[in-house]
Amino acid sequence: MENEIQEYREKIEFDVRDFKIQARSRMVNRGLIPFLATFFSVIALIILTTGVFPWEEYKNITEAVSQGNMIDIKSFPWLKYFLFLLVTFIVKPIADTPCRYLASLLCKSPEPVKFSDYGRGFSFSGKALALACWKFLWYFLWSLLGILPGMIFVIVASIIIGKTGSGSVESVSTIGTYLIFIGFSVVYAIKYYSYSQADYAIIDDERVGVLSALKISKKITKGYRFKLFYLDLTYILWAIAGLFIPVFRIFILPYYRTTKYLAYRTLLENYSNSKK
Repeated sequence: MENEIQEYREKIEFDVRDFKIQARSRMVNRGLIPFLATFFSVIALIILTTGVFPWEEYKNITEAVSQGNMIDIKSFPWLKYFLFLLVTFIVKPIADTPCRYLASLLCKSPEPVKFSDYGRGFSFSGKALALACWKFLWYFLWSLLGILPGMIFVIVASIIIGKTGSGSVESVSTIGTYLIFIGFSVVYAIKYYSYSQADYAIIDDERVGVLSALKISKKITKGYRFKLFYLDLTYILWAIAGLFIPVFRIFILPYYRTTKYLAYRTLLENYSNSKK
């Protein structure tokens, strides 16, 4: 993949505002297929996840919490919530990958995208699902490192309290919980953006496999993770609106994915230039 962009010589500025302007211009007169594809993706995710979500149990838990009652962990519907997360985990990469593929076409060619292009995008869905599983494994392993300081603190502090009799177990538990949450969040955020470009790598070049895509993403995102975070942050209000009014996603996601693909190409080209 890196050999395809040897003609670039200078480092390209990572300009989020420019990416968004380019994304809007590339969406003009390009047809409705990107929006229809997003519509299908959003509807499929909503229908499938809503169908398996444990609504009755969720209602009971919400009422119990609002009344100040304790939740019985043993009776918690773990299996149903796991099924909900599993369906979401499987459906999302399969449904979203064709939409990302259309975003790449919008950036590569001035021609309107066709419905057949949307269909071809599903050829990458199997690889995208495998990539999601591979990333999840690494997220889990790295998260263990993130929660380790908090766990060590709780163990050491508990031993000290047990031997000296001074201190509060509740305070230790509270501080340890905060440390575990912060550690997990920081490590997850770093690794999330390190692996974030792998989804675009597999659709940008059919020769790129799951393992290679993750390696490419880790290499090209070095020094750019905060900028990628800032790019996502500029869409945060739309993301929040989309949670409450799903129709917003249909209109904003094609622009967002096109913006992300432009950012990916810039990262890839800059990495290639740095190796010359």
